[in-house]
Amino acid sequence: MSRLRPADLYTTGYLAFALVVLLAAPHPPENALLLGAAHLAAIAAILAGRRFGVDRWKAGELLFAFYPLVVFGLLYSEVGTLIRAVHGGVVHDAAIQRAEEILFRSQPSRTLHEIWPWRPLGEYLHLGYFAYYFLAPVLALVLYLRRPRREFDIAIGTVALSFYLCFGIFVLYPVAGPYHAYPRSDPAAVGYLLPRVVRGVLDRGSSIGAAFPSSHVAVSLTVWIMAMRYHLPLARVFAFIVPALALGAVYGGYHYAVDAVAGALLALLLGVYGARST
Repeated sequence: MSRLRPADLYTTGYLAFALVVLLAAPHPPENALLLGAAHLAAIAAILAGRRFGVDRWKAGELLFAFYPLVVFGLLYSEVGTLIRAVHGGVVHDAAIQRAEEILFRSQPSRTLHEIWPWRPLGEYLHLGYFAYYFLAPVLALVLYLRRPRREFDIAIGTVALSFYLCFGIFVLYPVAGPYHAYPRSDPAAVGYLLPRVVRGVLDRGSSIGAAFPSSHVAVSLTVWIMAMRYHLPLARVFAFIVPALALGAVYGGYHYAVDAVAGALLALLLGVYGARST
């Protein structure tokens, strides 16, 4: 029997949380039972796979090492369903907007690109924002090839915890974000090609209500911290990406500045108190 890794514990824990939401929320989706069954099956597969040592074989080891990267995307796509099940479409943007005014005396997600109206800057910041989708896979691959496995388990477990804490907060306190709450700026005003690419991705795959805290900032900064701890050359590369990503989240109007600050604070907390080898 193989022991459960941190990512296994956090994944099964979040799957159980989502299962309870699906079955107990006041506005459950029509396919709640089907989704619930899928969650139970996923929990059983993880526990059984470890129990019977599937990861002792090479194919099983690869599967159990990298399955969280697939699960992150699948569970994010479900967040909108969970939010509607709990809140029926209610979001809390007004509270976040008031916090913006108190903290920044403005709405940075609407004004930052006007303060710095330089399209090359906007393109670079959107490059950082788009790179979000590659940061965790690159970290996982580099640490898996480098070994030791303990470092890989702690790093991916911490990244998993960052994802799932964000997802849980989304479900409990949904915020649509400025991209959905305000009129959108002309993409040509904030860059060249990449603003259109980013907005195309968001229009096809974003979950409304998943803005606070910014998972882009929380997860990318968590990845960077894990790279600083376990692979300094990779951390140096991420130094050109993660700050641009965090600033680009606000510059492009995708997150309130409060979202980005909350995401950064969550990542810093996880960097100190995140996953431990079990």
